[in-house]
Amino acid sequence: MPENMNGHTFHHLQKGFTLVEMLVAVSILVTALLPALFLATRGITTSVYSKNAITAKFLAEEAMEFVRNRRDSNLLSGAEWTDGFLPPCGGGVNANGCKINIFAGSYSITTGSFPGAIEECIGTDCDLLYYLSSPVSESKYGYHQSPPWQPSIFRRRVRVEQVTGNEVAVTVTMTWMDKDLPKKLEVKETLFNLTGS
Repeated sequence: MPENMNGHTFHHLQKGFTLVEMLVAVSILVTALLPALFLATRGITTSVYSKNAITAKFLAEEAMEFVRNRRDSNLLSGAEWTDGFLPPCGGGVNANGCKINIFAGSYSITTGSFPGAIEECIGTDCDLLYYLSSPVSESKYGYHQSPPWQPSIFRRRVRVEQVTGNEVAVTVTMTWMDKDLPKKLEVKETLFNLTGS
């Protein structure tokens, strides 16, 4: 046996890990990685839900802006301020509300926009919104059911209720399914006849 300088003998230790040491190391590693894996999975799920909630909020605001724009256009043209949105979207005539198709009609070069359309919802649910994804611009949502438009997960319903002769309450309701769970978002606003007549 080899000796050191003091005359003591020593044994060569076996190099490598024993099976027990390996099992302990693996269990420590698994215990350390499981919370990180859980957090990563939870983060992905949360980001998908957030993306859908943000998209629903934007789509609701888009419909609200369309109704507001229709009111303003009516006032500027001298028409009744609720023309085009009160009868199809509520006012006791249609309890189902209406759908607003921002991209209906032909694009106008003079106004730089589509005229859009307001249509009555048939049945308990408004139609599913479709989207058009473009690599050069943002996605567009509408009710075009032909290619290249693709079905989305969102439904949008607009209800307008007359409060007084110069006031209406507008409610835009977005519904969608997220991991087999129904989700709902409502945006409410009160619009006034700005001319007061």
